[in-house]
Formats: sequence, C-alpha cells, structure tokens
Amino acid sequence: MDMTRTPSLDHVPLPWQQTALEGLAARLASDQLPHGLLLTGQPGLGKELFAAAFARLALCKSPSKGRACGSCSSCAQFAAGTHPDFSLVSFEEREGKAGEEGGLKSAISVEQIRELIAALQLRSHSAGGRKLAIIQPAEGMSIAAANSLLKTLEEPPVDTYILLVSAAPGRLPATVRSRCQVMPLPVPPANQTVAWLTERSSRSDWNLLLGLAGGAPLAALELAASGLPARRQALFASLAALRAGRENPLKLAARPKDEYPELLRLLWSFTADLILLKTAGTASPLVNRDQLPLLQKAAEGINLRSLHAYLDRIQDAIQALDSPANRELAFAVLLADWAAGLDEIRNSPLAARTAWG
Repeated sequence: MDMTRTPSLDHVPLPWQQTALEGLAARLASDQLPHGLLLTGQPGLGKELFAAAFARLALCKSPSKGRACGSCSSCAQFAAGTHPDFSLVSFEEREGKAGEEGGLKSAISVEQIRELIAALQLRSHSAGGRKLAIIQPAEGMSIAAANSLLKTLEEPPVDTYILLVSAAPGRLPATVRSRCQVMPLPVPPANQTVAWLTERSSRSDWNLLLGLAGGAPLAALELAASGLPARRQALFASLAALRAGRENPLKLAARPKDEYPELLRLLWSFTADLILLKTAGTASPLVNRDQLPLLQKAAEGINLRSLHAYLDRIQDAIQALDSPANRELAFAVLLADWAAGLDEIRNSPLAARTAWG
C-alpha cells in the first residue's frame, strides 16, 4: 500500500479532526446540531473527507462512540454511493468534443440546487431517519444557485442537515453564511502533522513539504507524490541565474498553463523566506532552510520594502489564477522584476504602503 496517497474515508477522523467530529457527534445525538453547517479551512486539511464521515455517521443505524458502524445497511449503501437519503452536489462534468475529455464545469448551477431542494423535501427512506446533503466547494455555487438555497437553509425539512464545504467562505454571499453555523477546521500543530506524515512514509523532507503546503497535511502528501522538491530546486536555480543575467525571464515564463499555480506559490515561499531572513536572520523559521546559502546570496542588495511589495504582487497573481488573466505574462513580469533586483518597485506606491525600511 502506498502510504503517501490521500487517506480514504475509512481513515477518518484524521488526528487533527478527532475533537471536531466527536463534538458534532455529541450535538447530533442530543439534537442540538444546526441544520446548516459551513465547514471551512484551507485546502489540504481533509474537509471533504470529514464531511463525508459525518454524513455516514448521521445516517448510520448503529453508531457507536461517535463513529459509524461501517457494517449496517445504511453504511453499505453509503459506501456504494447509493444511499437514498444522501446527496452530494459538486461540479458536474462538462461535455467535451468527440474523443476529448470534457473536464468539470466551473460552477454549481441553479438547476443542481433546485434538484437538491426537491430531493430534500421527500421523506426519508428510513422510518424516522435523517436526510443529509453536502455541497462542495460551496463557493462554487453560482449567484442564482446560492440564492435558490436560502429558503431551504432558513426553513429546512425536519431531520435534514446541509453541510457546505468551503476553502474560501468569503466568496459565499453573506446571506448564505448568515444562515449557517460556521465550523472552521484549523491547521494542526506542526509536530502532530510531521509525526503523522512520518508514520506514513519515512521521508526526511516532511518539514519542507509541510511548509510549502501551508501546514496542511494532505496537501503535503500530494506534494510528496508529485515530485515537487526537484521542481522547486530547478526554479530556485533559475532565480539565481536570472539575477546573474544568465537566463531570460520571457523564456523561463513560457510554461504549460497548469504549472503556474505551483510556480507562483514557490516564488511566494522564496520571497517570504527572504523577508524573514532580512528581518530576523538565520534563526527565523524559514520554509526553504535547505536553500539557506542561495537565500542569503539572493537577499544581498534587495530593499526590504521592495520585497514586501513584491510579495504582494505575487499574492495578487495567485488570486488572479481563477480569472481570465494571462498567466504567462503575469509570471514573466514577476521574473523580470526579480532579474532587475526589484529596482522597478523600490519606490512604487505599492512598496511605500508598508513601513518597513
């Protein structure tokens, strides 16, 4: 078994989810759980697995100690994806051209939500049973879809629970958020996470991968399986070559479209480390500590205010990834700024926003 793969539902609750799931189970058993829950947290924490585990528990006929039994008819139906009282709403598949894969649609449609509402109005297939729905990612609902859900969130059918799962709850209309009880899944302590990751694989770079993943354990697992360390090394070497005038920003920026999210996040971590290095020295908690000599060299002659402004520009480019913006051009501009030693933004209004000198 490949232990670097994402855990399955049978592994839930994951260590950092234990307390949260026990709390939900207790409130469910005492009939004190709100009918609308908004489960939030950054990507890579296992929110989707957590929501599915709770749905299985809520529908289980013989739960024990806050866990689904895994063997009753309800659990068997849930595992097979055929439970009549459970609904999962997510992005639908897009129809592609003949011989091509269509991929997924970019929004959850109003038609999907209307179908969900109709299903929730039906009686449970089990006498006195519950009905449960998960919408993920909730921020993927179109405005019309979100608006159509409001009345059901405010006046849900009896024994019906709706879980909205979101990594970006701020993108949900306030009218939706106000009708749900928010339940955040926080980033777990690093020592707990590293211990869990090490049990799955005895890699020596979990701290690095966890730092690059923003502390999210499942995101770190994905990075480990993706071969990221080698690509990170290549990008950082390219940054050094740019500063030395041995590389061309436009040439380096020409990449397949799906590579830009990772490249921007690596550039963000590199720049954030430079800021830490210039403010707190080598004792600071650097994500890319194994690259300390390169970081020290890169920090020479760069104004701290410009670094803060540069980090803001990288963040803007990351946030624009979901827009029609030209990714290659945005990355090329960032690389050109870096090659020039950030001189172009040293005295810009953006750089002057911060008090760092």
